Amino acid sequence: MNEVLKPEREIENTINEQIINAEFHLSSTDKKLIERVCQSFYDFACISVSDLKGVSRLPTLKGQITTRKSPCGEGTNSWDRFRISVHQRRFTFSVPRSVLEKFANFLKGSNVDITLKIKGN
Repeated sequence: MNEVLKPEREIENTINEQIINAEFHLSSTDKKLIERVCQSFYDFACISVSDLKGVSRLPTLKGQITTRKSPCGEGTNSWDRFRISVHQRRFTFSVPRSVLEKFANFLKGSNVDITLKIKGN
């Protein structure tokens, strides 16, 4: 009987909590990894938040570095070109603090860079 009452108390506590407007920015150099993390987070978040919109894809940041191959500077002029692409995604939602903590704990183990922005009301 206590197990039945426990979830009701949690629901009551989340109703009385202050609602926080927040954004999660996820970024990674591996496109497949970030897509997997976004899909699993979306599935997890749909359980707690009813009005969650899908993921917003932000523009991919691209960088390039050109450097000499020879460390001493002598010899023929040969160059290396390195490129990097950073894929970014964003989730925006309004949730109570306890749900926001669950979201942060869910994303903590992933190999994706996470930035949390809390917006003013």
